[in-house]
Amino acid sequence: MEKKTKYTPGPWEAISYSIFQSDEVGTKQIVHNVKGGTPEECKANAHLIAAAPELLSICKDIQSCIIMTKSFGFKSIDWDDLLAGIDEIIAKAEGR
Repeated sequence: MEKKTKYTPGPWEAISYSIFQSDEVGTKQIVHNVKGGTPEECKANAHLIAAAPELLSICKDIQSCIIMTKSFGFKSIDWDDLLAGIDEIIAKAEGR
C-alpha cells in the first residue's frame, strides 16, 4: 500500500512569484505565493519550491539505486536515466 502524501501532489509549476498545481483537466490552482526578498530572489525561491515534489521523488530513486547497488552490484542501475532525471530536476530548481 502506497503512503498518501500530506502535501499538495505535484508536479508544481512556478509562474513569477507563485507556485501552481494543475488538476487532471489542466486547471491551475495556486499552492503558494512567495513573498520577501528581491524580485529575483522571489522568482528563484518559487522555482526551488516548485521543484520540491520532484526533488523528493528523485532522491527516493537515488536511495533505491544505492540500496540495489549495495545488494546486487552495479549491473542493475541505469545510470544514464538516473543522471537525466537529476539534471532535469536541478534545472527546474534553478529556474532554467
